[in-house]
Amino acid sequence: MRIRYPLVAIVLVYILGIILGHLLDLSLPSLLSILAFLLILFFLAFWRKKPTISTLFLGNLLLLTGFLYHDITLERITRGEITPFLNKGWVEVLGTIDQLSEVKKDRIHLIIKTEKILSRKKEFPVKSRIRVSLPKAKASFNYGEKVRIRGGLIPPPGARNPGGFSYQNYLATQKISALVNLVVNEQIKKVGEARVNPFFRIVFYLRKHLIETIDHTLPPLEGSVLKGIILGRREELPSPLRQAFITTGVAHVLAVSGLHVGLVAAFFHYGLFRLLRLPNKGSALLTLLIIILYCFMTGCRPPVVRATIMFGLFLTASCLGRKREVYTTLALAALVILLINPLTLFNVGFQLSFAAVLSILYLYPRIWPRLKFLSSYPAGLISVSLAAWMGVAPLIAYHFNYFTPVAILANLVVVPLVMVVVALGFLTTIFSFFLPLAQLFSSCNWLFLTILIKAIHLFSHFPGAGIRVITPSLFFIGLYYLGIVGIVNFRRSPLVRKIIPIGALCLIAIFIWGNIFTSQDKLLKVTFLDVGQGDSIFIQFPDRKSMLIDGGDGRFDILPSYLWDERIRKIDYLILTHPHADHVTGLINVLFSFKIGEVWDSGQEFTSPEYEKF
Repeated sequence: MRIRYPLVAIVLVYILGIILGHLLDLSLPSLLSILAFLLILFFLAFWRKKPTISTLFLGNLLLLTGFLYHDITLERITRGEITPFLNKGWVEVLGTIDQLSEVKKDRIHLIIKTEKILSRKKEFPVKSRIRVSLPKAKASFNYGEKVRIRGGLIPPPGARNPGGFSYQNYLATQKISALVNLVVNEQIKKVGEARVNPFFRIVFYLRKHLIETIDHTLPPLEGSVLKGIILGRREELPSPLRQAFITTGVAHVLAVSGLHVGLVAAFFHYGLFRLLRLPNKGSALLTLLIIILYCFMTGCRPPVVRATIMFGLFLTASCLGRKREVYTTLALAALVILLINPLTLFNVGFQLSFAAVLSILYLYPRIWPRLKFLSSYPAGLISVSLAAWMGVAPLIAYHFNYFTPVAILANLVVVPLVMVVVALGFLTTIFSFFLPLAQLFSSCNWLFLTILIKAIHLFSHFPGAGIRVITPSLFFIGLYYLGIVGIVNFRRSPLVRKIIPIGALCLIAIFIWGNIFTSQDKLLKVTFLDVGQGDSIFIQFPDRKSMLIDGGDGRFDILPSYLWDERIRKIDYLILTHPHADHVTGLINVLFSFKIGEVWDSGQEFTSPEYEKF
């Protein structure tokens, strides 16, 4: 049995194992027993020279390896060495600052690699990763410093509502096991310098220099956009502008990804180094070093790691004169990331990045020939934009409840502008030692950033910008991707031509069944929602009507997310018991986002901005 892309097959089976590990709950001894049994069968089949059987057993081994590795990693992060010290009162932690990241204008997160924990006058060696949050103004810490922390260790909160966001799962993708509850900032103190990698000192210096250059040469608004594009720092962006990026479907330019790595690689390899007339191998080697530095400067997010690995392999192949196999390269990038941490599979950035690239690789060659009536550049840009959008649209709907067809058009304008902005941003930084030249590049960049911001605001008011949708089922998403593959191969394969009509009828039947002929649930369902300060109750009646009572303070957009996840399109009765902010604020977004039958108000006289808006 010959497989055209063996590494792709290996990675897909390994990923399936991780997914099964996420969905199923089997004990570790059982998994190890099955693994040992499959190993014996594999070697017996291999010894008897039965290639087909040995391949099947190898597939099962890979499947079980993914399953087992997922469970071991999750166990180590969520129930590892640090678990006995969680929720046990105050302890002292000695560790090294491994990472610094700003989450808001006024706050900073420190990721600490723990070494020891002092509890009840006893010292315990503990290897883990914890996160500390403190005001930015009082945080004079740097990478690699040893710190002593006095506070309470608490586990990250899981999902607080059905289908809600799990902060614990999110931090697990970063291998963070606990949070530190500080009462005052004086409870964290620097106690020395650790022996750290000089490479990381260079990375943090370059990142700091880039930020300072942007701050000194651009106004705050344009500077915040440039920092968002180059470094993925979105905390300084004004909330309306950030929302405009989301509703136009171009928020990917603010999440450092393959686009950014590609622009950096192109700027240096095909631009600056060619102007300097460097030989191809020297240019490729320097570009590889730069994109590795850039990867670490942006925090080694999964999309950046994926792009860095792929561009690194392409540049290496170019130097060696070897053929580049894109599907195998993409599979290798996924394998490296998932071997480091299998839980990264459930990171939204990982999913969107690989879906976009795979879709471009698969659909671009099919779309571009149909746009031959256009010149090559616009045809290529439209093909890439459409292919990427088709790949990520269902995932964006699933994770964020947005459907943004305007993104196809917006990307045609935004992506070329981002290319110019990134190039000018790096030129400003490179020539920052000569201020007049740096100011010249920065002034040009201000113009393009202003045009970019105006374009984003313009597209955000287009029809088809930021359409809110209910959460699609995983079954529907699977059928969507299978449908794309089927349509692409419709003319090539007689089997596909037979399957597609049957599949279409099945899909129509499932849609009708799910929306019209679903049997009535005879039970009344009442859900008490955790909305922070305040209360909220959602009631579903046996006749499929619904009632929402109060909405909390609306801080985290909890209600719309829950309702979309429950596939609720209309609320028949929306009730406000009293108009205080911690009951009314959360209902405002619901009124904007859903069809409402009736609104019941208690009629209490009250004056507040929230109640006026309601």
